[in-house]
Amino acid sequence: MAKRPAAGSPGMKLGYGNYGMPRLPLREALAATAAVGYDGLELCCLPTAPGAPAQVGAAERRELRQLLADLPLELPALMLGLNAVAADPAAELAALQAAIELAGDLASGPPPVLVTTTGGAPGQWPAQRQQLVEALGTWAACCQAAGMVLAIEPHVGGLLHRPEQAVWVRQQVNSPALQFNYDHSHFVLRDISVAEAAGLMLPHAAATHVKDAAGDAQHVTFLLPGEGDFDYPDFVRQLAALGYQGYLTVEVSGMVSNRPDYDPLASAQFCYDVLQRALDAAGVARG
Repeated sequence: MAKRPAAGSPGMKLGYGNYGMPRLPLREALAATAAVGYDGLELCCLPTAPGAPAQVGAAERRELRQLLADLPLELPALMLGLNAVAADPAAELAALQAAIELAGDLASGPPPVLVTTTGGAPGQWPAQRQQLVEALGTWAACCQAAGMVLAIEPHVGGLLHRPEQAVWVRQQVNSPALQFNYDHSHFVLRDISVAEAAGLMLPHAAATHVKDAAGDAQHVTFLLPGEGDFDYPDFVRQLAALGYQGYLTVEVSGMVSNRPDYDPLASAQFCYDVLQRALDAAGVARG
């Protein structure tokens, strides 16, 4: 097992999302993530994933909680796929509540951040942004009552797709439980620089995703971190300069995990090496 830093030391932590391990049972995904050397695992709770709340019974929740402690491995976030402009808002709220319950059952440390995109499409922004605000207000109140944080992610193909939109939405909702998940790959596709996006997102970023992206907003290709030309040492330096000390969590896109030759364990190691080299080159400690 790769050596990880002592808990509580300053710096950034490395995380891996089992969204990139769609066919591995949860126990295997946790063990593999720890063995590579990651500090934490972001649990994918999408309906068809092994971590979907409906698929994780009470006994397995107790076993997974103990396994996280034994490895040891943190559970910094749960990845959801909520739709704030869905035709059935009650179903979306129920999915959020199920994830809150799962997070409480699994985490023995700080509550995991609930990370989600918000659905919709870019062209719907003028007409549906108020509906988005109303839904997020309801979700944030639910999270705040549970002592948790909801981190919304602007997505290149979503209703919410730019950093300034995220800032506006947060101002409208005006809840400490509503924060951001900063994934710069979506801004690469819109020619938005790290300096511009991070300056807006990081003051309220509870989590991050990292992956590479190629193309533009109409022609999207997502890649593993390090497969493209994104400058990770410079990215880490800019985040550190803005005071970020949270997780850098690898999100492996379905575009990658659906490749015929995809190897989830080799990919986890590859991404770890890319990010650790970036931290070393930027002079940023793990912590």
